[in-house]
Amino acid sequence: MIKKTIQILILLVTIQILILIMYLSSRPTPKNFQFGCENNLPILIAHAGGIIDGKTYTNSIEAVDLAIKNNYRFIELDLLIIEDKKIVAAHDISYFNSITGFENNKIPLTSEDIKSRKIYDSLHPILSADINKIFQNTNLYLVTDKIEDHDLLINKIDIGKENLLVEVFSYKSYVQSLQKGIRYPMLCIWGRKQLMFYLPLLLTNKIKMITIPADIINSCQQSLEYLYKKGVNIFAFTSNDKEFILKHGRKTVSGFYTDSIIYQNLLQ
Repeated sequence: MIKKTIQILILLVTIQILILIMYLSSRPTPKNFQFGCENNLPILIAHAGGIIDGKTYTNSIEAVDLAIKNNYRFIELDLLIIEDKKIVAAHDISYFNSITGFENNKIPLTSEDIKSRKIYDSLHPILSADINKIFQNTNLYLVTDKIEDHDLLINKIDIGKENLLVEVFSYKSYVQSLQKGIRYPMLCIWGRKQLMFYLPLLLTNKIKMITIPADIINSCQQSLEYLYKKGVNIFAFTSNDKEFILKHGRKTVSGFYTDSIIYQNLLQ
């Protein structure tokens, strides 16, 4: 009886393994992303364009210009689709209203509304035309999220596919982005349970780029170090702690979203 039970269990496990293998083999395989920094420093991503005049989350032209002057190659912008189906860089419309002096505005915004405003009375908002102009510089990489309409993103953001990294928030969206022609999707993983859930896809190179909250690095350090050594690109959001970035950059993760840390800081 015990022998028969063991045989049944072995058979069930074998079937489950075969099903998993068949599932994994049917999944699309993304492209490899490779980027090296001098002195083996971690990649730094200017979070929402980076800090300017002590202000963060501006997603402004001036913030991006300053980030480029500070030798950032990766610029993160929060992109939203607005009323006239145009794309604007803003964390969310409510926040954009608050930093442009229209806290009580409830009317949906158009691209003309966006262009007519100033952020903190002096900074200029970013629309898709501005992005296309900025990222004509092929040494720059645009990192973005929030937009699930990948057709619109590809249609409006006219930069090289090899220079666009798109954060997504489900594996379904990850696969869809690959099918739509996004070369480098990044799956956002919020914690240890999710990391373990996606482990088979990570270990078989079906997911090659992920983003994680920086505050889970210590609790997941061994798993992240193993995945990093296996070639998974891991980007952590957000840290402005130089020592933390130096400790984990190129060891536990590939790089960090940051508001204020620049490469010169890491070299000092």
